[in-house]
Amino acid sequence: MQETIRRPLSAKEMEEFSHIADLALEDTDCILMIVRTKKDRQVVDLVKQVTDRIYVFDSSFFPIDLREDLSILNAIIPFQMAAAIVAQRIGNDTSRYPYDIENISHSEQYAFRTK
Repeated sequence: MQETIRRPLSAKEMEEFSHIADLALEDTDCILMIVRTKKDRQVVDLVKQVTDRIYVFDSSFFPIDLREDLSILNAIIPFQMAAAIVAQRIGNDTSRYPYDIENISHSEQYAFRTK
């Protein structure tokens, strides 16, 4: 998501997130959450006390039960879709590199890209 919308963001596992939800969030923060359990729903309720900019992906978003080995889809697809929509709405053209410099992440000259 960060690469697509070109904004800082942080991903957290739900329980870890619950430790910081009331101390680190501001009312202007936008939160996207995957809710699978009652505990997850409690965290949503906590976050709603801080910001109303919370978007929840739950069983109504996923009308079928995915097998456990496909659970990674629950973590990827909604956020990729959200990133694409947000990028379009804020005017990011994801079809081209946005800067007039060498594309650092795909350059072969950098040590992290060598084989």
